[in-house]
Amino acid sequence: MSMNTVIEALRPIVPPPSKNDWEVRADDIDAVWAKEQFFALDTVSAIEQFDRNVVSAAESIEHMPAVPFRYFLWSLGLYMLGLEDGADNAADVASNFLQIVEHNLTSSPKRIVPLFPRILELVDYAVAMQERFDIPADIYGDFTESRQRIEVASKLV
Repeated sequence: MSMNTVIEALRPIVPPPSKNDWEVRADDIDAVWAKEQFFALDTVSAIEQFDRNVVSAAESIEHMPAVPFRYFLWSLGLYMLGLEDGADNAADVASNFLQIVEHNLTSSPKRIVPLFPRILELVDYAVAMQERFDIPADIYGDFTESRQRIEVASKLV
């Protein structure tokens, strides 16, 4: 299945953010930066952004308002699905994805709950990446443990 087919199959779950969805406080420099980096991007353009620097992009996702947050977290999940064997950023992609999901479930569940239960499919894929891409648990943590924490947290919301 091509990446475009995957994107088309999964896109309807998260509509693109509107201009109004991007309202941020001018004094929130992280949110302003996220808006500058991602405003008006579609999934394909976001994937290009992830390919350039996934760690920076993931940090931006954390600071987005709720609707753009959901759209671009989902886009990050789609990017993760499209990684080929040997991708040198697989560890950062999977680790950041899991960290964003876990953090938001425990600190801002209203931002992420609308993506459930479908987001768990992407969480499971990220967990499987640890073995597939030989991602060291001593550096990135045990993704299975992260999955367990996500599952526990999801039952509390």
